[in-house]
Amino acid sequence: MHVEDRFLSLDSYVAPKCVRREMAMSETEFLTAEELVEITGYKNFAGQRKWLDKEGWCYVVNASRRPIVGRWFARLRLAGVSTHMATTDIRPLQQPKQSHYATEPNFAALHELAEKRKRKRVL
Repeated sequence: MHVEDRFLSLDSYVAPKCVRREMAMSETEFLTAEELVEITGYKNFAGQRKWLDKEGWCYVVNASRRPIVGRWFARLRLAGVSTHMATTDIRPLQQPKQSHYATEPNFAALHELAEKRKRKRVL
């Protein structure tokens, strides 16, 4: 008997059903509809949103009004990790408009301020 015969080939290995289910679910970035029903206890979207709001979960709503919950956020909450920082200041990700920001300091304003201070000292 060869040593290789004692080990299973990965090609012939079939994971148990529960492991395959977990592998398939963990591939998505968001919780599935079934997972959301299991967590919230509600099948309708309004009930799910109400539960998520009451429990302080972070989510977004898609066009069909279905709440979308990130898998990492859910894992942290279910593990008991504080997600306070994640939920206190949620804003849409936007890049600031370049027109609102100068690319260099306003030297004229700084010079004017320095002149005003000099005049106050003289008086």
